Amino acid sequence: MRGGAGALTRPGRALALGTWLACAGCVEDEATQAATAAATPTSTVASNASDSSIPGRAHEPAAGGTARPTAEDILTVDLQSLLPVIREQVSAARAAAVATPTDPQRIGHLAMLFHVYELGDPALAAYQRARQLAPDAMRWAYLHGALLAQLGRRQEARSAFRTAHELQPGHPAAATRLATLLSESGEHAEARALYAQVIAAHPEFVEARLGFGRMLVEFEEPDAAIEQLQAALALSGDFGTAHYSLALAHQQLGHDDATAHHLERSQALADVHPPGRDELLRELHALALSDRPLVEEARRMIAAGNARAAVAPLQEALRRNPASLDALITLVGLHGIQGDLDSAREAFEAAAAIDDGIARLHYNLGLAHLAAHEPREAIRALRRAIELDPQLGDAHAQLGVAYQARGDMDAAAAAFRAALEVAPRHPLAARQVARQLLSSNQAREVVELLSPLVADESAMQPSLLRLLATAHNQLGDLDTALDQFVRARSAAQRSGQHSLRAAIQDDLSQLARQRLERGSSGADDG
Repeated sequence: MRGGAGALTRPGRALALGTWLACAGCVEDEATQAATAAATPTSTVASNASDSSIPGRAHEPAAGGTARPTAEDILTVDLQSLLPVIREQVSAARAAAVATPTDPQRIGHLAMLFHVYELGDPALAAYQRARQLAPDAMRWAYLHGALLAQLGRRQEARSAFRTAHELQPGHPAAATRLATLLSESGEHAEARALYAQVIAAHPEFVEARLGFGRMLVEFEEPDAAIEQLQAALALSGDFGTAHYSLALAHQQLGHDDATAHHLERSQALADVHPPGRDELLRELHALALSDRPLVEEARRMIAAGNARAAVAPLQEALRRNPASLDALITLVGLHGIQGDLDSAREAFEAAAAIDDGIARLHYNLGLAHLAAHEPREAIRALRRAIELDPQLGDAHAQLGVAYQARGDMDAAAAAFRAALEVAPRHPLAARQVARQLLSSNQAREVVELLSPLVADESAMQPSLLRLLATAHNQLGDLDTALDQFVRARSAAQRSGQHSLRAAIQDDLSQLARQRLERGSSGADDG
């Protein structure tokens, strides 16, 4: 083993570490616990691989044993599966902890590293010792509870979070995590009171809004749930879990269109999580030298329109893990946005050498070719993406754009309709199909297509509203057309689309003249 291996194998150090790690409940004397720890059976401790909040390792961790965490977990844990930069980080922290086995800060720091890299047994043992050394330190009780919850040990996690809450009653994350586990165990009155206290004192704490909203859905209080969940989205932007709970709340109210919209958004944003306001978990995740947090940071920057700044975290992700497919795939799309086709191809080739069967990889390459005005190559890449994932609505829609660029309008129309078959609310495909229908005087079909897409005020797009208004105008329903044009103008204003807003204002002026002419005609007839 590298790093501090020499220090870790000295008998004196092993004995000291073995003594303190044996203390799990910290009731018996340490020597007695050290002698009995190996003989005490417990349930298997394994990392929860489905928890996407924990940065991953180079490979999945091996299954844990059935013995309780002991000094052996610290001394013999295999770090070879970790990336080299991470292995060096953990080895140094382990050596420092072994050198000062009564320092709660060093022991706790080591626990956090084991935690963030999904080394469950050693992390549990180190948190237990940190709590023994500093029983009044809320942070170790809280982080211990977070790990226990991750591992599915809910009753133990609830006990740890209650201790954290008692040590620091005003800490919003401790109260929220305790409330969540109390709700799960049926202690709803206390959970409700805790959520309400946190929201009253910290209205910006997204995790409390989300947890309370989900609890209200469970109790079939949909109006109150929607209020909390919409507040969570307003505070942190779109993320999947809030939309899923909103879908359930609207389903309880019988709002079919809103239910479908939020369900679709939850699926599209399944991998998007709100930026956490839990400072201890932020501190925990900041220790991670894995590539995943950097890739997520870059994707948030790109979504916010700051593509140039996203290059640096992606490059750092690849420095840490040269085989990071997520970073390489994102780079392909990023270089495409920036018009750097050569760099996009270079990132594509590096990713394809690792795994050529990822639909998003070929999709991003297709976008890069589109940005470079190479529709033929874009079509080839996008068709490969669809071959790998026929349900990828984005690929069908962008294939339609590529065919349009080549002048093949029939193929473009087929691609846009294929996009709507797999993603009925895809805005680009819906916009293109609506334009085709309007050009052939099929306004009623446009109304049927677009009305469900603009039912939700938070999701409506000004261009779709403008098309819907145009369809109502063609059908002679001028009052509805006026209402939709006004909504479209407001949406364009809010989204900063000033040229579109000006065009919609022209539409409104023209519609006003039509209404005047109709009124004058009616007066003459009278």
